Parts: sequence; C-alpha cells; structure tokens
Amino acid sequence: MRKSKNLIFAICLIACIVLLACMGTSLSKFLFRDDDNITGGYTAFVLAHNADGQSAVLQSDGSGSYVGYVDVQVFNYTAEQTSARDVEFTLRAPEADEIQNGSVDDGWGNKIDLEQENTDYLAELVSGASYKLTGGAKNSVSLVLKITHSGAVSGDFNDKVSIIIETSSPYIVRQVFTVSVTNSLVSFGISSEDYFNFDGRKVTVKTSADFSSQSGANGYTTQLEFTLSGNIMFDSARFASDYPASGVKAELNGTTLKISGIAPAAEIDLHFYLTGAATLTVTVTIDDTPYEKVSGLGAINGGVYTVITQ
Repeated sequence: MRKSKNLIFAICLIACIVLLACMGTSLSKFLFRDDDNITGGYTAFVLAHNADGQSAVLQSDGSGSYVGYVDVQVFNYTAEQTSARDVEFTLRAPEADEIQNGSVDDGWGNKIDLEQENTDYLAELVSGASYKLTGGAKNSVSLVLKITHSGAVSGDFNDKVSIIIETSSPYIVRQVFTVSVTNSLVSFGISSEDYFNFDGRKVTVKTSADFSSQSGANGYTTQLEFTLSGNIMFDSARFASDYPASGVKAELNGTTLKISGIAPAAEIDLHFYLTGAATLTVTVTIDDTPYEKVSGLGAINGGVYTVITQ
C-alpha cells in the first residue's frame, strides 16, 4: 500500500512539474508576441508620394547654372493603410559617395539603385528644410522641389537625377524616385493615380520659358493633339474645373482630344482613366510648327509619340 501511495505521489509530482513547465512556456510566448506587437505598432509608419514620372525643364538662371522645378505631393497613407505615427522627412539629391557606389542604403541595410551618374545637381525644397505629417489620420503636403544643375547644358540635353526622400523621425529610412531633366521646350511626365477607384493616369505637360530656339515661333503657344484608342477616357469636367480661365482649351471630338493655348513656362495636368487595353498617342506643335524634341515620351514614330499603352 505504501509503495502504491508513493507511486501515486510521484506521478502527481511529475504531472505538476510538467504542467508548470507548459504554463511557463505559454506565458513566455504570449509575452514575447505581445512585446513584438507593441514594437511593431511603435515603429510602423507610412510614407508615399506621386513623384514617379516627373520631369524638370531646365532654364538658365543667368549665373552659369540651370534651374528646374518639380511639384511633389507626399502622403502618410496608401489605399490600404494610414500611418499611426508622425513622420518627419526631407528631400535631397544623392551625395558624392552614394553616386559613386550607384546606390543608397534604405535605412535597413538594403541597397536602392540610383540612376543619377554625376554630382552636378543640387535638390532643395523651395519652402522649408523638412516637413512633418501627423499620424493617426490621412495627411499630405504639396511641395516644390528646386533642382539646380551646375554643369553645361547644350544641344538636346536629357539627363536624370535621383531624389531621396529621407525620414528623420520616428527613425531614418529612405526612398528614391527619379526625375528627368531636360532643356526641351515641351516635357511630359506620366504617373498613376487612384481616383475614386478608377485606374487613372495623370499626364503632366510642362513648357519651357524660353522658346527663342524654335524657328518660326510667333506667339509661342503649344498645341497637343491626342488620339485615344481602346478603353480610355479623358476627364473633361476635371480639366474645366482645374483651368477655368487660363487660356488653355480642351476639345474632345470622338477619339481626338485637342489641347491648345499652352503658353511658355506653363504646367498642366490631364487626367485619363483606363478600364482595359488602351493606347494614347500625341502630336506636338508650337505655333503650328511640328516639334519633335519632346522629352519624357521616348522615341518619336512618324511625328507621333506614345504617351500611354496598356
């Protein structure tokens, strides 16, 4: 009987030890997961921008340098997520060692490739050195980025500068986008946008302030004639709202869209929506003279540039 009681006691003791060990393991895992979630919530933030596909038209500033401007909007949200934390950031061009290496550290030890190949550029925000987007709600800020080129600009000049978005709070991370720089009289930039769940494309057209190199130009106005093919629509109402009395006109006739009256040093945004396979092409004229040195659209084919193809 005594042996039986001892055996039962030993079995109960072992069971208690195993139970306590299991409870300790479960508690440890729970605390680890909870701490990991707290850490994740502490570090999580969102930073996005609309600068992909932008271009800067360089103009002489009279001192031997050339200056161009790019409008950039930075957000603390995406379609899926809004930043829970405040984010402070600035924009800059790569430093000499980053250009030499051909990449920049993203802040986590990963490399982001750079397209810029020389150190002739300075990028700075026109107003303010840095900005903060407050977390907990959707916020954005519209910025003007000034790009200064200190090298020579002649002939048909086209180059690229890599712009780094660098955060300083809650910690340092980096993103990179590329801006095309050119001395072309007309430059295009195309970027994607989600507009009330439409698959949108914003086509930004910029014109130079100096049209003196265009032979035969009189009033120095630029005209665009687009051809829409397939499942693509132009937002005429949005255009009318954005440019109610600017002198720029949009005429849509079937699949032909004419934009006229674009003055020197102008910037206009055209919004298109795609619902399937589509193509958008354009011909460019300055005072009724064909212009075939447009920047940002690739090679010209028979006087026609392809703007969008899907």
